[in-house]
Amino acid sequence: MKKLYNLLKVKLCYKTYWKQWLAFLTLLLVIILASEYADYTTKRVLEYDRKKAVERLNLAKEKDSTEYNKVNKPSI
Repeated sequence: MKKLYNLLKVKLCYKTYWKQWLAFLTLLLVIILASEYADYTTKRVLEYDRKKAVERLNLAKEKDSTEYNKVNKPSI
């Protein structure tokens, strides 16, 4: 156990390799934040597309109902 501790202490020494650790953690943070932002924007785009589709569907239904009423208008 002591050998493993000494190996990790030398390999992962924060005193001598602190710049590399800082760069690694910064890069890791940037990757995580970028993926979260991409997820967020994708959700926003899908929500916008869904709203537009609902609007188009409602307009199509309204147009169809007015055309149906014109065709099937009772004669007096």
